[in-house]
Amino acid sequence: MSGLNPRGYAKNAHGFLTPHNAAPFAYSDGQAAENKLAAAVAACTDRSTYSIEMLGLCKGWVPYYHFTPQRANLLHPVRSLLQGAQVLELGAGCGALTRFLAEQARRVVALEGSPMRSRINVMRTQGLSSAVVVNDTIQDFQWAHKFDVVTLIGVLEYARQFDSQSPCPELRVLEIARSWLKPGGHLLLAIENKLGIKYFAGAREDHFLEPYHGINNLYTPTSTATWGRRELEGLLHKAGFAHLTQMIPLPDYKIPRTVLHQSCFDGSSPNIDPTPLISDAFHYDMQYFQPTFSLESVTRSLVDNGLMQDLCSSFFYIASPDAQTPPLNPDILAYHYGGKRLPQYLQETLFIREGEEVRVEKKPLVLEAVAAMGAEGKGIHMNTSTVRYDGNPVYTELLLPVVNTPGWTVEDVCQWVRPFIALLEGVSEKAAGGTPMVPGNYFDCTPFNCFWQQGTLVPFDLEWDMGSGSRVPLSLVAFRGLYMRLRAFGSMAQPHPDVPQSVVDLTVKALAQCNIAVEAKDVQEYVSINSDFVGAVCMVTASVEGQMAAALPVR
Repeated sequence: MSGLNPRGYAKNAHGFLTPHNAAPFAYSDGQAAENKLAAAVAACTDRSTYSIEMLGLCKGWVPYYHFTPQRANLLHPVRSLLQGAQVLELGAGCGALTRFLAEQARRVVALEGSPMRSRINVMRTQGLSSAVVVNDTIQDFQWAHKFDVVTLIGVLEYARQFDSQSPCPELRVLEIARSWLKPGGHLLLAIENKLGIKYFAGAREDHFLEPYHGINNLYTPTSTATWGRRELEGLLHKAGFAHLTQMIPLPDYKIPRTVLHQSCFDGSSPNIDPTPLISDAFHYDMQYFQPTFSLESVTRSLVDNGLMQDLCSSFFYIASPDAQTPPLNPDILAYHYGGKRLPQYLQETLFIREGEEVRVEKKPLVLEAVAAMGAEGKGIHMNTSTVRYDGNPVYTELLLPVVNTPGWTVEDVCQWVRPFIALLEGVSEKAAGGTPMVPGNYFDCTPFNCFWQQGTLVPFDLEWDMGSGSRVPLSLVAFRGLYMRLRAFGSMAQPHPDVPQSVVDLTVKALAQCNIAVEAKDVQEYVSINSDFVGAVCMVTASVEGQMAAALPVR
C-alpha cells in the first residue's frame, strides 16, 4: 500500500485510511445526530443508492439529506464522465454521493476530514471494492496519481473556515482541485448562489439560517461563504479552469428534480421553454419558507430577460483546464427525475434538441428495479413514451397571473379550469349509473401536463395508468387536477373574501360552479385515492388529514 499513500496512510479498525499525524477536524452535524446516522446505516443490509431500506430512513431533514437517492440526481447527467473513471471526491461526508460515484466509477477516493463521517462513509460503501475512504484534509491530502474527475459538491463554501493561512482560501481549494486532475479531466462543483432569487424572496441563507445574510454580503474572512455567478466564475478562471459549463439544478443542488444545461438559455434552442420546469421546482424546495412574492410568477421575467443563470438557487459547474474539452452533449437541454418514488417508478426524462424541434424521451432510471418488479404492482402502470415539446405554454402557467392579482375570485379560477374540464368531457363516457367516466390513463391528466395550443388544451406525458381498459370518474380527475394545481403554489395574493381559505373547499366550490358536483363523501374518497396512489408509488403515504387541512398559501 505504500506506493499509493505518500502521507503514510494506514487503514484503521473502522476501514478508512488515516495519516499517522492526523489533526483534529471540527466539522460535524453533532455527535448525537451522527451516531444516529451510523446506527441507521449499520442496520441496513442493502446500502446501495436505490436501496428500499435506505429510502425508509429518509424521515426528517438530516437523514433525508444523507440517505435520499435524489441526491444522485445531480450526477446522473454526468454519468458519461464517471463511468470507468478515477474520481477524487473532496469533502465526501457520510457517503451520500460516494455510494453513487463508486457504483459508476472504476475507483473513487473519498476524502473526508471528519473521522466520524469517514466511518459512516465506509459503512455506506461497504461491499464496493471501487471505494477508498481517506480521513484527511484537502490541504494535506497526498496520493500517488491524479484523477479523471474531482468533485467539490457542497464543500467550497467551507474553505474559509478550515484555512486561516491563505489570503484567499476558496481560490486555494480550487487550485488544489485542479492540481489533482489528469489532462482532459473535469471538476464537478456544486454550491448555493448567494444571489438566488429565493433569497430575495426571504429564504434563509443556508448556513447562517437567517434571511438576506448572503444578499447583504455579511460573510467574514473566516465564515462560510457563497458567491454570485460572476464571482464564482472569476474564481474558477483564476484557478486555471479555462472551460466552464454551467448546469442549473432545480430547486437546488442538494435535492434536485431537474437539471438544465446552459444551452437552454444561450439562445441556441428557441423551442425549449424552461419556465414550467423552473417554476414548478420551487414547490419542491425542502427548505420551506413563505416567500414575500410569487417565485413562480417571476420565473417568466427571469427567463425572458436572460437572468436565470445569475439568479438560480444553486450552481453546478463542469470545469476543465482544457478549453477544447466538450464535457456533455449540448443537445440534451434538460434532465428531469421527478420526486420521492420507489426505484421501480423512477424515470429519467430527457429534453433533446433535434434541429428546430425538441424531443422528450422517457426511460426507467433503475432498470434492475423494474425487472425485479415483474408484473406491475397495485394496479398502477407507468407509461414511458417519446413526445414532442412544441414550445406552447404549459396550462398551469396561465393560472399564475390570476391568483397573484389581489382580490381574485372563485369565478376567476373557474374561467381557468373550464377548458380542462372540457378536455375531460371530450374523452368521457357515461357509466351504467350515468356517472361520466374517462379512460384510466387520464388519471394522470392534470393541468401540469397539458399544453395550451391556440386556445385548446393538448395533453402530454400521461405517465400513470390505472390499467388496460380501466375507467375512472371524471369528477375524480377534475378534483385531483385542480387540487394539485392549487396545492403547488408557493404563494398567492390576497383573494376576495368569498374565496375559501381551504384548498379542498376552493376546489369543490370552483368545480360546483363548473357543474361538477363533488359531495363530501366524494371528497374523502378522492383524497384517500390520491393518498393511496402516493403511498403505492412513493412508499410514504400522503396523510389524508394533511391533504384535507391544506390552506391556500396567501401572502
